[in-house]
Amino acid sequence: MIQVRKRTFETNSSSCHSLTVMDKNEYEKWEKGLGKLNIYEDELILNEDLPEEEYEGEHRDKDLYTLEEYEEYYEGSYETFAQTIDTKNMDSIVVFGYYGHD
Repeated sequence: MIQVRKRTFETNSSSCHSLTVMDKNEYEKWEKGLGKLNIYEDELILNEDLPEEEYEGEHRDKDLYTLEEYEEYYEGSYETFAQTIDTKNMDSIVVFGYYGHD
């Protein structure tokens, strides 16, 4: 099955890699706890715009994550990383994701 996620790169390997690129300003808002990231819609939803009821169940494709929840969920099985990259022609970006074995 192919699943398309904006600004995300995933390999189809046994080591399960994921790479996400986010504007540094958005990442800093997420880091400060000002919103939750919908990882499948690739958007930061600010706290005042969050739905009253969060998605539940085993299908995490609708889940919204704080940075701590994202790290806690993926650090259980994977190594996580985040790196800020300054670009010449646009605002800085943060590249983050996870890697490891199932």
